[in-house]
Amino acid sequence: MKTFLRILFFFLLVTQICIAQWFWQNPLPQGNNLVGLSFVDENTGWIQDNRGAIYKTINAGQSWTKQHNGNYHYRPVIGYGTIIKFLNETTGWLLEWEDYIATRLLKTTDGGNNWFLQYYNSTFSYSYHYYDFVFVNSNTGWMFGHENIVKTTNGGQSWDTVHTAYTDHMSGASFVNENIGWMATFGGYIRKTVDGGSNWNQQFHSDSLSFNNVFFVDENV
Repeated sequence: MKTFLRILFFFLLVTQICIAQWFWQNPLPQGNNLVGLSFVDENTGWIQDNRGAIYKTINAGQSWTKQHNGNYHYRPVIGYGTIIKFLNETTGWLLEWEDYIATRLLKTTDGGNNWFLQYYNSTFSYSYHYYDFVFVNSNTGWMFGHENIVKTTNGGQSWDTVHTAYTDHMSGASFVNENIGWMATFGGYIRKTVDGGSNWNQQFHSDSLSFNNVFFVDENV
């Protein structure tokens, strides 16, 4: 009987060691490059690393809790602006690339505890992947890509192409309401729309600059 108990104890010990999880001990909360940041107030915010893991703080960054382990096969859109964005404490979106080509947009409605897929471009074509997205409320949002802009009016459940004219790589955008917004491009352009993204007018161009993003706090600034 004693021999059996020893064997059982040894088996349980080895099993626990085999299934033990690894966690960051130093530095904290993790040591990968950070590529995404979104705060909804002075205390509540999220960060994302370049392996896709998501961490949340509710005390202005003093401590962080991991919410999403990420998937190295699906990488954040590194270098093209913020790719995790929250409207409030519960609703947010996450933009990722699969093998740097296909686009995935995920959404959470419980503050980042769970994420579900809303958009997936499976064509693996540079013509249809996206660099940035903007939501002005829980229903209306846009994704900006290599050559086209798509828009949703139902919170991301479905998307329609609203513009396909440019080929200079739209890199980032900012909207102040459902109609007025700006886009930046790698080609050095700043363009503005007043009809929700259907038409855009050039406001600025530089032959020597390449823009990653643009941000407006109101219609003027």
